[in-house]
Amino acid sequence: MAGKRLLWTMVPVEEEQHYDEYVMGLYAQGVLTPNEWLDLGGLSELSAAEYFGASLWQLYKVLIPPIKPY
Repeated sequence: MAGKRLLWTMVPVEEEQHYDEYVMGLYAQGVLTPNEWLDLGGLSELSAAEYFGASLWQLYKVLIPPIKPY
């Protein structure tokens, strides 16, 4: 994962509904090399509830750090 770029940045918003087909087309054309990119899947697969829940969890972790034993 280290050093790989996110594949999300290569997919235009208007192609988001056809994410997999678009990415496979880029690979087939030789525009992208699969080993250089981190593919986390299309953003349309992310539900609003999951996004909101993950955001709250991150906020909670920032505001309430774990208690360190002395």
